Amino acid sequence: MNSIKSTMPIKDATSESFDSEDTSITFKGEGIEWILLPTSDLNLDLEFYERTLKLKPLRTGKAKNDPFIDDYAILKAPNGVVLELVKPKLEHMDLFKYPIICYTVENLVERYELMRSQNERLISDIVDTHETWGWFYVMSRSGTLFQLQGPLPKKNLSHS
Repeated sequence: MNSIKSTMPIKDATSESFDSEDTSITFKGEGIEWILLPTSDLNLDLEFYERTLKLKPLRTGKAKNDPFIDDYAILKAPNGVVLELVKPKLEHMDLFKYPIICYTVENLVERYELMRSQNERLISDIVDTHETWGWFYVMSRSGTLFQLQGPLPKKNLSHS
């Protein structure tokens, strides 16, 4: 198995630079490196994480690609795990009740096709950021929502 050598730069939604020493996220291979934390009050929860865990947001803003999310704030724990506070769109609040584990895979399109062929409950198509990275949501058979993320081919996808 090859390791993923992709780096996703994290930039502020409104500027090209900001004050943070380590602002990139390097994905090291398949595994859990990102956790979505749904909230109905992004500012209240962001204040909590800043005050209690001393985590500063790397980026905050309006979601541009994800059809389920209104607002977000990205935080990075000292061990490198990314915590993303997400405020779901009102019509998706019932879907985003609990933390969502994001599992990084080496070939996102292949994994999507495999899950589709196995009749898994795909909640979304692949969300393409147009920066060679994407994700999709899937519901486990017991009802747990999770996200798979990973690199995308450089060509346009028919799934997005």
